[in-house]
Amino acid sequence: MLRNFYRKLVEKLTRKYRIEIIDDITLSQSRQFALKPITVIWLSLLLFFSIIVGTASLVAFTPSVRKHIPGCLDPQVAETQKKLLDRLTMLERRVSEKDTIIKSLQLLAGVEGDSARLRMLHSLEAAREAMPAQVRPAASPSAVEPAPQPAAESANPASETPEPEPRVIIRTVPVVKASSRSPLLNLFPPLKGEKRLGFDPEKKHYGVDIVADEKAVIHAAADGFVVVSEFSDESGLMITIQSADNVLTIYKHNSRLLKQVGDYVYAGEPIAVIGNSGENTSGPHLHFELWHNGQAIDPINYIQFH
Repeated sequence: MLRNFYRKLVEKLTRKYRIEIIDDITLSQSRQFALKPITVIWLSLLLFFSIIVGTASLVAFTPSVRKHIPGCLDPQVAETQKKLLDRLTMLERRVSEKDTIIKSLQLLAGVEGDSARLRMLHSLEAAREAMPAQVRPAASPSAVEPAPQPAAESANPASETPEPEPRVIIRTVPVVKASSRSPLLNLFPPLKGEKRLGFDPEKKHYGVDIVADEKAVIHAAADGFVVVSEFSDESGLMITIQSADNVLTIYKHNSRLLKQVGDYVYAGEPIAVIGNSGENTSGPHLHFELWHNGQAIDPINYIQFH
C-alpha cells in the first residue's frame, strides 16, 4: 500500500502541467509554460535558502546594518564594554575594601561610635579568651586607670555619706606593645629563615627577602588591622597590616592568604603561606617590608629572622 502511494506521489510530482496565459479581452493565448510540481518545489527551496544566505551575509559583512540588530554588537564595542565592566567591578571591590579599611582605622584610632567600639571589644575579648594561654597577649600597664574621684564632701557633717570604694576600669582595646624608647622593639619575627637579599633603598628594594622551607607559615609581626589582602602582578599575593604608632608591615609573594581586609590580627598569628607568586620573584621566599611614620626602615635592625 505504501509502495502504491509512493509511486502515485512520484507520478504527480514528475507529471508535466501546462500553464497558459490568455488575454481577458481578446481571449487570445499570449504565453504558456510547461512545469513539473517537483521543479516548483526545488525552485522555492532554492529561493528560500538564497534569501537566508543573502541576509546572513549582509549582516555579517555590513557593520552599518549589524549595529541596528538587537543583540549584535561590533567586536570592538563588545571588547570595550567587557573591559569597562571588568574595571567597574574592580572599582566596586576597591571601594568596598577602602570602606572596610577606613572603618578598621577608625576603630583602631578610637573615633568610631560607642556601639561599634563595644561590638569590636566584645569580639576581641571573645577571640582573646579562645586563644591559648601561651600566646594570649598580656594586659597593657596603661590599660588600667582609676575611676574619677567623687565630689567634695559637704560642709555639713550630718549629711556626710560613706565614700564609695574606687572602681577599676580595664580597657581591652588592642594595642601594639612597645617599650618606652621605640614601638618597633617588640616586633614578632614573621618567618624564620635565611636572608637572601637585604634592605637597599637605592635600588628601590625597601625590605628583606627571607628564604625558608616550602609551605612555611608566615606570622604577623605586630598587632593590627589587615588593610590590604590581594593579588598584584609584581608582588603576587600580598598582605599589609596597619598597626598602632604608625607601624606598617608588608608581606609579599605568598602562595596563600589566610586573612581578609578588615580582620584584626595579633602578633605571631598566622596570616599567609610562603610562596613564589608575582613577577618580581625567582623562587619561594618572603619579601618583608617595615614602615614607620611613612618611611621604610631596615627590618634587620628590629627583628631576628634566624
